[in-house]
Amino acid sequence: ELLARVFLRFSARAGLNPRNSMPPLENSVATLLRTSGCANPQRVSSSAGSFSQEWADQDFRICSWLFEPTEALGSNAGVTLSVMATAPKPEHEMFFYNGNSAAAPLIHKYSGAELKDLNVSGGAAVFVRLASTNTSGSFCSFSVTWSLGFRADAVQVSALQSLFDATNGPQWTSASLWKTSSPPCTWVGVKCDALHHVVEISLNGNRLQGTLPTELALLPALEILELSYNKLSGSLPTQFGRLSAITALHLGGNRFHGTLPTQWGNLRALSTLYLDDNNLSGTLPTQFGNMKKLSTLKVPSNQLRGAVPTHLARAGKLKKIYLEHNDFTSLPSELGLLPKLQRLYAAGNKLSGTIPTEFAVPTIRRLDFFRNKMFGPLPTQLGRCLDFERLILGHNSFSGTVPTQFANLTKLDRLSLESNYLTGTIPTYLGT
Repeated sequence: ELLARVFLRFSARAGLNPRNSMPPLENSVATLLRTSGCANPQRVSSSAGSFSQEWADQDFRICSWLFEPTEALGSNAGVTLSVMATAPKPEHEMFFYNGNSAAAPLIHKYSGAELKDLNVSGGAAVFVRLASTNTSGSFCSFSVTWSLGFRADAVQVSALQSLFDATNGPQWTSASLWKTSSPPCTWVGVKCDALHHVVEISLNGNRLQGTLPTELALLPALEILELSYNKLSGSLPTQFGRLSAITALHLGGNRFHGTLPTQWGNLRALSTLYLDDNNLSGTLPTQFGNMKKLSTLKVPSNQLRGAVPTHLARAGKLKKIYLEHNDFTSLPSELGLLPKLQRLYAAGNKLSGTIPTEFAVPTIRRLDFFRNKMFGPLPTQLGRCLDFERLILGHNSFSGTVPTQFANLTKLDRLSLESNYLTGTIPTYLGT
């Protein structure tokens, strides 16, 4: 069982003075509230601890604690509580309540009691009450140890195990702790958030071989899935379109085939999509334009074909587009409307037509149309792109002269114009 790092806070509930209470701590997953009759409240920053309570009078005395999950707990979280209380006298009683202390206790014992692995997620509270009916005047004492843990969600464990089983896990380069009794968040390549939801699976170059299990779509908090440079095959799961939290989906350098799932257009949080060096075919889905946070799209070295959809220009945060070595036939001029476009790589395709003047945007830094079927004059407007670093236009059918405006491209470190139908002299600003 995985003990979480748990922050414990106190509130004004159960009679505590709100001016002395502490505000909720960020990322807390459970509350520990020491109520009347116990020692003064104190902040505890641990998932386990102990305390003692003593008194010497002959009155009926109560010391009660309240454990409860905070609002930070998600519906799939599972926090467990274990408490052990002991006392030297038989008149010392221990009560454990699940929820309200007015209800019947879970445990009512004398001298010693233990509550183990009780689930306290989903708003349920647990009261621990220590009471003394001491009338002998003898000294009364209690010793209490407690711990908070995390109950791994069965769906998460099953999803991770399905990846291991489907991709020949025993042959992975590193499979430390996978499919063991160790908590999933300790398995190599797996990372979790404070609530122990799986947020990252990173197994690049780890000799995964097989197909991607659809069960990974059952990880609602998954943000990063990195499985590049393995030997994964089969089709891309359409179910991954349900990964609403995912920001990075990296599957390059594998053997995937088939078409790109249109359902992936639902990935509104996705920032980087790497599908390079696979055997994917078909067209680029228009639905990819719905990825409003997409900044990098990499699909080089596949068998994709046809026109790049105009709708892609609606992915307004696109900075880098990699389309090299496919069979694309045209690029929409609307890509020039992307306000953050920096790199557009489309070498080794079947592009025809002229370079759209709309591509001459101030943010552009690299433009690569090497080895296509493009023609016509070189747009003079490209001379306005003062941050150009590379302009690769060789092995096409461009004609006319090299625009004098290219002299403005002082940051240019590579210019490729070979194997075209350009005429005139080499401009002096390009050297000799």
